Amino acid sequence: SRFGLYAVFLNCVFGYYIYVTRILDRRGTGIGTGLQFLHLLLHIILWLCFWKTREATIELPRGDRDYEGVMSQLRSSPFPSAAVTPKNLCHICRLVRPNHENTKHCSLCMRCIPGQDHHCLMLDRCVGNGNRVYFIGYTLTVAVVCAIFCYMITSVQHLNQKENLLSSNLLWITLWDFGLISVLSSVVVAMQFKVIFTPKPLTWSDD
Repeated sequence: SRFGLYAVFLNCVFGYYIYVTRILDRRGTGIGTGLQFLHLLLHIILWLCFWKTREATIELPRGDRDYEGVMSQLRSSPFPSAAVTPKNLCHICRLVRPNHENTKHCSLCMRCIPGQDHHCLMLDRCVGNGNRVYFIGYTLTVAVVCAIFCYMITSVQHLNQKENLLSSNLLWITLWDFGLISVLSSVVVAMQFKVIFTPKPLTWSDD
């Protein structure tokens, strides 16, 4: 399902609308040109990391030529060696999982992913060895961009006290929305660094 991905894009459209209509041209708010330039630069990095996270090749190819040979050995030998145990075989992808990777089969991607951490519903993509760096870059820039955006919202909020109630409430909703995203993204970044620096035993499993 791409519901999470669509939710990301809708939230971005909402955020850009608020930025253009409520923040961009406000004066006397303390939001300098330098901060707006940094905000724009981080947005460019964010979308580059988003694209690389989704487009990077992270899955193992289907149809390993060793698969049939290993299956024949398993059928013929009642005591197969540890190197050809069923645990490191994927019958869906028809391949032998490498014994030097923590490889998992994702039931959503329907592929085996080396170093698979989780399937990110917000990106509709697995996070593994091939795109973990880009995913960390994406979530880190999301956290910083949303934090800067929340600062901008609080800077212009006092100007809306003299405006209509709807405009003021809209800014408060935006503040809570992007503030929550910033906090959750920071938690995800911390969890990814924990995965990187915590040694894990070799495993082969199916999600």
